[in-house]
Amino acid sequence: MVGTVCRGWPILSKTCEVIPSALESVVTMPRPERSACGSAAKETPQMRGSGPRVAKYRQVEAPIRRGGIRMISGFATCQGRLCRFLLIGALMSPLSPASCARASEGPEPPKTIAEGDAVGTTTRPAISTAEPACVDRSQGRWTCQPAEFNSGSARLKGIIFVPDGESAVPGVVILGGSERGPRTRMKERLAEHFAGAGVAALIYDSPGTGQSTGNALLQTREARAEEAVAAARCLRENARIAREQVGVMGISEGALVAMLAAARDESLAFAIPVSGSFGISMTELARYRIEVQGLARSLKLEEIQKALLLEEILFTLMVGPEGTEWRLIDMKAQQWSQEDWTELVSVVKAVRQADSPSEREDQWQRLRRAMQVFRSAPWFDLVVVDVDRFDRFMGLSSSQCYAFIKQGPLAADDFDKVRQELEQLPKVRCPALAVWGEHDNFLPPHRSAAFVKSCLSRAGHKDATFRIVPNASHILTSDGGGDRFADGFPNLLTEWLSPRFSPGRPVER
Repeated sequence: MVGTVCRGWPILSKTCEVIPSALESVVTMPRPERSACGSAAKETPQMRGSGPRVAKYRQVEAPIRRGGIRMISGFATCQGRLCRFLLIGALMSPLSPASCARASEGPEPPKTIAEGDAVGTTTRPAISTAEPACVDRSQGRWTCQPAEFNSGSARLKGIIFVPDGESAVPGVVILGGSERGPRTRMKERLAEHFAGAGVAALIYDSPGTGQSTGNALLQTREARAEEAVAAARCLRENARIAREQVGVMGISEGALVAMLAAARDESLAFAIPVSGSFGISMTELARYRIEVQGLARSLKLEEIQKALLLEEILFTLMVGPEGTEWRLIDMKAQQWSQEDWTELVSVVKAVRQADSPSEREDQWQRLRRAMQVFRSAPWFDLVVVDVDRFDRFMGLSSSQCYAFIKQGPLAADDFDKVRQELEQLPKVRCPALAVWGEHDNFLPPHRSAAFVKSCLSRAGHKDATFRIVPNASHILTSDGGGDRFADGFPNLLTEWLSPRFSPGRPVER
């Protein structure tokens, strides 16, 4: 089991261990007896980037209850880092910055944050062998302060980049995408840009990663929105922050999280959603990604059609058969009768219907064999962007996988996502800056922008700005490759904020 989970992760030490059957475990952890935000907490050796790292077991309580069952995920803890079984961004909608970089640039030797790596050039999820330290690149323009806050039963830790000076300054919480991982160099670069322009910025480790407790595996977008609101409260408690000038910025999945947070908390001063897939279902997103990237790679149309079919089948496996047009899927599968499509369709149906432990084990082994046939196809990575992570998922026990499939946040998500956006976006009243990259290979930027414009304008929103940045990727880096942000993107953020929020300037609603 250990070998299955850790294979393909050179940065993980040989001390990597796995909590068996953890998805079905029940763990109760006491809530820390501390204030909502510990931004004035004493700096630790790990915060300074030094001190020993010890591999150990860690079990954390899930912040989600589904069907009255409390669930936790299994983690491999290696040198203080968590090798998570996080499937949300690894299967049907892999919109994490690390996934985007891998898909756009092809394979290269993996690096770590500790080596000065940036998201735009990694080939693995952003996990390092050392705690991300707040390296002094400020040249006297800002300082870094440790921050801690509670969200549910989790204790989350991060860093606030505070501009130098005496007056109170605006503040922004920076939220990541579906990778839900530790602090990354990309987030640090954004925080440094904000701080250099006079805006404090908070970045933090997601639940169960880095120095944070908790569990992001089964976290819904609503739970992430509550977490964002808690992070904003933490930022307000810093003595240098203007309490009425704190907002949120989110990238990819974090874009929707930022807007959900703004919809539920009127005290948020602004929202900056970046590369949000608004108004588009998860299946549509996957199809867009497969078609755009398949054509960019000059794959044959038949290969792209096969990738689309496999995506549809696997998505049904993860979210459930309700609403699935099996007749159409069967007709597509019969187009390649000489291949094993019919068997794959049959086993996915059987996996979802299996009840007893023995039946589930039999069907899970059958699914593994069926998937192995397609694993070597040249188009497979169009469907599953993070193939290594998918392999680890297929290596889990049947009980672990069934726990995730039956109880995970992907269930019925294809329907809930757009409904949620239609209901919540019109509730956003604060100023909003929505940004997309013109050459986003993971979502259709113009359709997303049109949807947000429609929702906000119909609700009478008075201060919404929309920008599609030329020659920019999904994570707003230059589409020519590398980790450099697209021309004008960082300045766009602070130039939009400047006339609305500045030291001593009151918020106008």
